[in-house]
Amino acid sequence: MEKRVPFQVMLDPEQHHQLGRVAARRGQSVGSLVRESVARYLADLPIDDDPLMGLIGLAADDGPRPYGDVATEHDRYLADAVAEESNRPASAPDAPAASKPRQRRRTTVASAS
Repeated sequence: MEKRVPFQVMLDPEQHHQLGRVAARRGQSVGSLVRESVARYLADLPIDDDPLMGLIGLAADDGPRPYGDVATEHDRYLADAVAEESNRPASAPDAPAASKPRQRRRTTVASAS
């Protein structure tokens, strides 16, 4: 069985009564009916209401693009970044990574206000 978190909800007496009747008719508990309703509600949310969609565009992306579209030319960009960090020229898009552990670069993130 899945791990569940206790959660208390205050309902109007009529809502509680109707939920009880629907649950009895279906042969399930009020709790399972509420979980089903919450799952349907969350599944039907528009993509714009998804909190993860707020992450799009937060990173500064105003640098030069010598190879064109980052989505299609990502290997070249990564090869150049690895070469830059190890102070050697990039020989090819699939150049091997430096042998020493790399330090993470700090990325500037714009505020979402």
